[in-house]
Amino acid sequence: MIVVGIDGGGTKTDLIAVDSRGRFLGRHRGGPSNLHGLGVQEVSRALESQVRSLVGTHGDPDVLVAACLAGIDTDAMRADLGAALHSREPRWRWLVDNDATAAWWGAFGGRSPGVVTIAGTGAVAYARTATRTARAGGWGALLGDEGSGYSVGRAAVIAVLRAADGLGPATALREALLGELRLAECHELIDHVHVEMSFADVAALAPLVVAVAQDGDAVAQGIVRRAADALVELAVAAATRVLDDGAPVPVDAAFVGGLAHSPHVRRVLRERLAASQVCRWVEPTATAAVGAVLLGAAELGLSADWTAIPLTDLVPAASEDR
Repeated sequence: MIVVGIDGGGTKTDLIAVDSRGRFLGRHRGGPSNLHGLGVQEVSRALESQVRSLVGTHGDPDVLVAACLAGIDTDAMRADLGAALHSREPRWRWLVDNDATAAWWGAFGGRSPGVVTIAGTGAVAYARTATRTARAGGWGALLGDEGSGYSVGRAAVIAVLRAADGLGPATALREALLGELRLAECHELIDHVHVEMSFADVAALAPLVVAVAQDGDAVAQGIVRRAADALVELAVAAATRVLDDGAPVPVDAAFVGGLAHSPHVRRVLRERLAASQVCRWVEPTATAAVGAVLLGAAELGLSADWTAIPLTDLVPAASEDR
């Protein structure tokens, strides 16, 4: 038996394969797999192909695939993707869930209670105790996603345009963004953002914003602080909804995703979280892709030695804040 864990979002898709004893077999990284952006058929085609390339060298084994993707937010979407995947490879067992579930399993190794907050292209918090689950955020770029990479990139573009109109303070983000996008003037942002850039492209600007904030730009620092506030709010909101008389307070809170891996953002998050009486900072145990593997293993009732998985997957973010 091979267990394949998949963590897919708006920017990338990570796959990890292990055997039933937890021995690491391989990994693969693909492009985005958010269902809202690509659709069920395109995502199912890509996932089936990627899993096949990962397990194909091991003969024709029994396979369970735990596919945890951004955009799986309703039972209908879960059923649609599950049916599409089954039609492409009916011999494999497909377990379909939201990416926040995999992030929780990776962050806490299946122990509870805890709340994990994803700060990637989008943003969502997922909390779980022995008896309850809750989530906050994850509404998508058009309806929310405050604290996400997309929200940071969008806020930076807006700050540059407001400065150009004389409605906001001057900011070093102007030169940084125009240089990154290879544009000469602010008015070129209109066509470029609306025509050339996807949500993921806007989110990809977040590291640049963080770098400008680290250099001391007040506008960029304000954007990062507001993002951190929003992420902490998501964590506290989700954790509060699962607390009961038997759950310890504060609840362990882990932050994962591209934006949360920045040492600067992590430092700001820790400062904001320290004021909370509901949550306390903990380091995630493993990546969401490993979490998807653990979810699949739990479905099969397997108890394996997961220490064989490479350290780069078991330690998803730098432990040292700089």
